Amino acid sequence: MRPLTNKLTKVKATISSLSASGYTYIPAGLMWGWRTLDEKQPFTEAKGPFAKNTQKVMILMSDGANTRSKNGKAHTGWDVNAANKEMNTLCNKIKKDEIEIYTIAYDIKDKATKNRMRSCATDPSKFFDAANASQLNKAFQAIGANLIRLRLTH
Repeated sequence: MRPLTNKLTKVKATISSLSASGYTYIPAGLMWGWRTLDEKQPFTEAKGPFAKNTQKVMILMSDGANTRSKNGKAHTGWDVNAANKEMNTLCNKIKKDEIEIYTIAYDIKDKATKNRMRSCATDPSKFFDAANASQLNKAFQAIGANLIRLRLTH
């Protein structure tokens, strides 16, 4: 985890250190992303002199459907329906908290998962279906361009 920061070198180092392990539990990413964007513990970096004039934005990217679920304190269960329900609940709560959500389905073949990712986005225009690295790059470019436009006009 990396708290909110404007130190791009540290952000890139954190991203470079990530590795996939074969299982997916999207609600965990949603929850930790949400925690970094609110002003409560454990991350309070969203507070600050510009907090009231800042649009909070989350980008959720996944390369697969939920394959794990919560099982006590860990995410070692196999109840995909529970994971999908939790994902939907969290997406709605995050949007209700006035956080804009962009979603990217990266090389996902499952139509139901793509629909879930589309529903999680703030609106359908903030959903991207990227079948390969080139499309993934274009999705991030489009999101970046939209955020710059938002910043200049907001």
